[in-house]
Amino acid sequence: MPQNQSSQEPPDRQSSQSDAAGWIMLGDLIANLDRPDVTAAVLTTLDPIVATGIEQRAAAAAMAVADFAARTVRDFVEQADDERWFQLLTIIRKAENPGVAAIQAILAWVTADA
Repeated sequence: MPQNQSSQEPPDRQSSQSDAAGWIMLGDLIANLDRPDVTAAVLTTLDPIVATGIEQRAAAAAMAVADFAARTVRDFVEQADDERWFQLLTIIRKAENPGVAAIQAILAWVTADA
């Protein structure tokens, strides 16, 4: 099957969907974050305290963890102030895997703000 630009998954990770390390592009990761396997893979990259905080906040909101994480990240994208964006861009620029690093930072901020 030919791979094309419209694919929702990175070409090198179509067969291994649960590997968060394959999600380098932030837009691709955000677009797929509501998939439980993608969210689970991202949560495994987080500090356990942050991952537990996300799970607890999802439970408190009566939402699936994947739905909560996706909504939280999308809310950040739509509502973050310039300071947070500057911090996020600094993190992305220094990261080996910018997409995952961005999601990690956003979810860490969510638990810290709780």
